[in-house]
Amino acid sequence: MPATKSRNAAASKTAARSSDAHQHDGHCCDHDHGPVCEMSIRRFKKEDFKGLQAAWKSGDIATDDTDSLRAIEKNLKERVNSYRVFVAEAQMLDAKSQRKQGESRVAGGVIVTFDGHRSFVYHLAVHVDFRGVGLGAALLKTCEQQAKLWGARHLRLSARVDDSRAPARAMYGENGWAVDKTIWIYRKTLPK
Repeated sequence: MPATKSRNAAASKTAARSSDAHQHDGHCCDHDHGPVCEMSIRRFKKEDFKGLQAAWKSGDIATDDTDSLRAIEKNLKERVNSYRVFVAEAQMLDAKSQRKQGESRVAGGVIVTFDGHRSFVYHLAVHVDFRGVGLGAALLKTCEQQAKLWGARHLRLSARVDDSRAPARAMYGENGWAVDKTIWIYRKTLPK
């Protein structure tokens, strides 16, 4: 995706197929190639919030009041040069005929921030109905492009270590992300 003058990662639209599929015209074989979808990555709009929440819930992403629509809108308004929310809009396609199935919807999303030195990726999630077709990798790539536009040289993301996150961790590695064994993540919840 090319950079834009407004220092935003540009939207993209593409067809994606699960990573275990081989390329063909749909007529050379009759086995299942896994899910196929048409997707676009774009900036968040207010009407995307319910779909984004559904992706977070499907991904078992822990959220709180700082992830409300009100908080997101406030950050987007006040942190114009350091806060972005991107969504993956997707529509499933029949693997053989490439005919659209169902409606296009928000199937994933991510928050990326910039502190003046490095960028941070938060709440990367793809709805379970759309996993395995490249949406997570496309969202990560969009975060990388946005971080470059901001002038960041390093990106950070944190991921849970339980076995349910093994596919996500594998995807991070396949996309050039490495575990940083020099950092421990600590947390503390402050009283309201």
